[in-house]
Amino acid sequence: MPVAAGIVQGDRPGALQALGATAGIAGVVLVTREPDPEWRTASRTAVGLAALAALGFGTFFLGLDISSGPRPAWTIVAARTGGVATLLVAAAFARPSMRIEPALLPSF
Repeated sequence: MPVAAGIVQGDRPGALQALGATAGIAGVVLVTREPDPEWRTASRTAVGLAALAALGFGTFFLGLDISSGPRPAWTIVAARTGGVATLLVAAAFARPSMRIEPALLPSF
């Protein structure tokens, strides 16, 4: 996402940068190949989720770059505060149990 935004804004990667990006994409493709047919569906799902996560992280960092002005520390504080608030709201709705099962306690 940040690379695509940079290209749209007029940045042009050098030959070494383009080679590195191509090698990175080729490496991801090679790592995700699964010869076992039983795992191919899971592998496709994993690749899709990884691509979605990469898109989310890229958008987040692009947003940080766009929103950071002369004082970028406040942008990070606002982003971190928003993330923590989102997790607290999610935890309040999920209401996870904090009780520890007796079987999980160490025995002496």
